[in-house]
Amino acid sequence: MFRPIALCSAALCLATLVTIWPGLGSAAAPQSFRGEYTVSFLGLAIARAAFQSRYDGAAYRIDGSVASAGLAQIFDDTKGTIVASGRLAEDGLQPRSFRADYTSGRKASLVDIRFANDGRLHESRACS
Repeated sequence: MFRPIALCSAALCLATLVTIWPGLGSAAAPQSFRGEYTVSFLGLAIARAAFQSRYDGAAYRIDGSVASAGLAQIFDDTKGTIVASGRLAEDGLQPRSFRADYTSGRKASLVDIRFANDGRLHESRACS
């Protein structure tokens, strides 16, 4: 089961892609974007995330890291990485792979999804 921090980081990753996607279709030179986020509750940091997005023609790759922060570490010490890759097509995104590898407390979890060239699920695995 996904922890709230893992879902938050996946949402931020996709939000980053969707936000900058419209201007990338005609880009000839490789582009790179970096975003750092802090999630807070009542003014206190509870999580931090960083994403590096790279685009080369129609290909994209997003690497991210997420970790609980501040007092939240006492209740849920979570750290992880996320990697998503694929292609930008005229009719939408064509994912190639998605991987979330994280540890919450002492429990390690992994979600690994691979897609075929036509966008259909090719292989998936989840371990905890």
